[in-house]
Amino acid sequence: MNAGTAIPLNPGIIDTDMLRSCFGGAAESYPAPDEWARRAAPFLLRLSARDNGRPLTVE
Repeated sequence: MNAGTAIPLNPGIIDTDMLRSCFGGAAESYPAPDEWARRAAPFLLRLSARDNGRPLTVE
């Protein structure tokens, strides 16, 4: 990506301590940070200038 690229990114919902403080046990139905990272990394690495300005969500 070049310096002029901005991509608004919604990471989705991730099972973190903060989420557990709000969702309680229901938070475990969402991916743990390491699971999310394994799924998100390839997605993030594929982003390019053509995604500039497109709101995206890691799914």
